[in-house]
Amino acid sequence: MANKSKKNKNYQARKDIGPKPSASQRLSMGFGLDPETGKVKNVKMVTIMVVAAILLFVGVRIWAGYQAANYDETAKPYMRQAIPEISKWDADVMKSYMAPETLVSISEYDFLTMMNSLKKLGPLISIEDPEFQSVNTVKSRDGVKSVVVTYAIEARYLNGDADLVMALKQKIDGYEVYRFNVDSKALSQ
Repeated sequence: MANKSKKNKNYQARKDIGPKPSASQRLSMGFGLDPETGKVKNVKMVTIMVVAAILLFVGVRIWAGYQAANYDETAKPYMRQAIPEISKWDADVMKSYMAPETLVSISEYDFLTMMNSLKKLGPLISIEDPEFQSVNTVKSRDGVKSVVVTYAIEARYLNGDADLVMALKQKIDGYEVYRFNVDSKALSQ
């Protein structure tokens, strides 16, 4: 029994050695800060982390620019031709630009209701240069993969400005409109 009580006393003695760090000191230890001075203990590690974050940011921007360059030459002229035609708000004209799988996904009634709603914008006055957003691969119901390129476009209509998002499905000989989104205050009036 004497051994057991001696072990417990030793354990107690080790447990209470030194002052306990405060909550802020424990937190600062996790970030590599010296709890007494508040300065960074390992400057080299922090520097490496900052440089890595900057390189990651720059790499993402370069990659996005590279992707945009692959599509801008063909997608932008297509949008400059398609948007003025689509903006006549004629259902048959709009259908001629739409991808077949997009047309199948919306009823005729909903499509015509949407077209009548978009007529509130009035005629197109101008569009800004389309801005590349993303490129994705989509799979159709029959398992065929297609590339879809998305652009944002600022447009001015007679009754108000609009933000357009146009997703283009790439075909062998060009594009089809896979998705066309219009956001404008003029539509809520």
